[in-house]
Amino acid sequence: MPLKYSSVFSIKNTCWMICAIWILLGSSNGFMFLYVCQIKYDDKRRAVAFTATEFCGNVAWYGDFVKNSIVVCIFMIIDIITVIKVRKVRLFAANNRNKNNESISEREKRFLKQTISQGTIFMVELITWFSIAKITSNQVIIFLLSGYAFIAVHVLDGIIVLMLNPEIRSFLRCTKNQSMVNLVNISVVKAV
Repeated sequence: MPLKYSSVFSIKNTCWMICAIWILLGSSNGFMFLYVCQIKYDDKRRAVAFTATEFCGNVAWYGDFVKNSIVVCIFMIIDIITVIKVRKVRLFAANNRNKNNESISEREKRFLKQTISQGTIFMVELITWFSIAKITSNQVIIFLLSGYAFIAVHVLDGIIVLMLNPEIRSFLRCTKNQSMVNLVNISVVKAV
């Protein structure tokens, strides 16, 4: 619906959609994880785990592991297809202008590295979270590879973003590039 995009995804409608999604998912997940399948620290296993019932085991497996694995794979595939399509469009435009631009840009390389790295790290975290208790009975290893794996995936995600995005690094270092300076100057002039 390219002609209806601006009306369907107006700021007001987008805010309503976001609020509806948050309310729906927040209430269903809140009910599920507060009353039906609580996530608690299990002293016996020394790990954070769902309530030990068959239903909660299925919720954890299908609602967490399988769903998140599929989502991560889909995101990786979409990102790779996006880079390929952007590259084809760019090559087509370059060929029409009689320019030969066959090398993949550094930005595309960084994007591919980021996509694959983040997806791989998330998949490793999911696998360690769900399979480590089946591999070992050592409670310290179970605790470290379940509790810390969850934290480590988010830390590593941020590190990958910082490593592969010089724009974010320069922003955090307060290194001003010319476009940022011009944007700030225009905003100040308009405000005055």
